[in-house]
Amino acid sequence: IDDKKPIVNAVNNWTLYAPASGCTVDLDSATFTRFDNCGIASESTLLIKPSTNDTLLNLTAAGRIIQTLDVDSTYMIVSNAIDASGNVADTKITMISVLDTIAPTINDNDTIRFELPQALCEIKYAVGGANDPFNLQISDNCLVDSIDFEINNSGIRENINDSITFVAQDTIDIEVRARDIYNNWSTENFVVVITDELQNRFVDGPQDT
Repeated sequence: IDDKKPIVNAVNNWTLYAPASGCTVDLDSATFTRFDNCGIASESTLLIKPSTNDTLLNLTAAGRIIQTLDVDSTYMIVSNAIDASGNVADTKITMISVLDTIAPTINDNDTIRFELPQALCEIKYAVGGANDPFNLQISDNCLVDSIDFEINNSGIRENINDSITFVAQDTIDIEVRARDIYNNWSTENFVVVITDELQNRFVDGPQDT
């Protein structure tokens, strides 16, 4: 007589992390395995999203399905099995949390050299606007939510999120901070060197004609 229940191999809690390539996670139904001394006759796997009470996956026979899960969500897996003798396994419930812990990527040069337009000794730019001279490339596997800029002016940190005034023959230390929609932060520092286009053109003085 076979009176041994099948064993469902499943943990109680499981955390999955979004990859650098995207903002979703693929769940392989084959991750949840069953064992029995006489063999498994049938098995079931339910994937439920408690926040909406939706059953996303209902696998009632041996097989394999790849299910995409959203970041910042919680899911519940209900697993069971029956062996050839009709013994029913103890139902296993696994709570799955899907998180994003990857901070935005900030691609910048250590030093940015910027020439003021000819005949101007200063110019004001909107930070992040169409003519933003920083030209930073900021990306995230999910979505960038905010970008902050600060300058170090004689040891005093000033926020320049709205605009910045460039003055000829100046060097500015700038810190940029980027945050994604899941509150992951990145920080980079760079230097902006401002030169005078007109002065550079006549660095050796005007030539007689």
